[in-house]
Amino acid sequence: FAAALGTSLVVGPTALGLAVETQADSTSMSISAAPGVGAPGLNEVVIRRASLRVSDVPTSFGADRSREVHVHRGDSARRPNLCERANGSHRRGMKPKMSLTSEILLEQPGDRRYKGASSDVYKYASEQQAEYAFADLTAKARRCPQAKRVDISHPQKRVKVRVDGEYQTVTPFDGVPGFALDFDLEVKVNVLPEGFNMNLLVDRRSAYHLSGRTIAMVDYKRVADRPGSGHVSEAKREFVDSRALRVAARLARAQQQPSGLG
Repeated sequence: FAAALGTSLVVGPTALGLAVETQADSTSMSISAAPGVGAPGLNEVVIRRASLRVSDVPTSFGADRSREVHVHRGDSARRPNLCERANGSHRRGMKPKMSLTSEILLEQPGDRRYKGASSDVYKYASEQQAEYAFADLTAKARRCPQAKRVDISHPQKRVKVRVDGEYQTVTPFDGVPGFALDFDLEVKVNVLPEGFNMNLLVDRRSAYHLSGRTIAMVDYKRVADRPGSGHVSEAKREFVDSRALRVAARLARAQQQPSGLG
């Protein structure tokens, strides 16, 4: 069920977190890229620059604000990981030529508490392949949102899992509608006879856009070990949606430059 959030239950930069406000320029990256997007190819340096930056995140979101970048190419390139099916397998998108993840840690005050924001960029061999991959990803994402309740009883432990998901269409980029996924996860573990109890709550919002030869995703994740507000706030949704448009626009501009991609 952690995979329903596209992440691990191990709390850390690759797991989750981030609180949010809206900035005045939050809608400035909206609707279109200039003609000619996708002429050259995107290299790693350009994609790094286009990805989510520390400066994209308001200082009020967290004090740590450290960034890590992970690049995977060829056979090791990461496929978009949307959610988990009822049988436990992952619902993923098509394999890209390269994937790059930019993770920004905002807060990690404990082993089971975390806030962070990240972006993923998936680069395909051509615009046509990216368009096909995005259509496939959108169709699969529509099947993600569903309520799941699982209770596991064992002589030594009891586990309760609750997952709620929501799919939304978001502002188009370059004429193509994007989409967003919200997930709210709660895990309760009781280990007997020691009497060990653990509660873990995870909130995640992610938004996806097609941009030339790439698919861009930005998300916000929060992990807590005690009840909080529950769902991703409207301000957090606006942050994720606006920054996804911003990353998509940077990628589009880069693809207009003769030396932009590769």
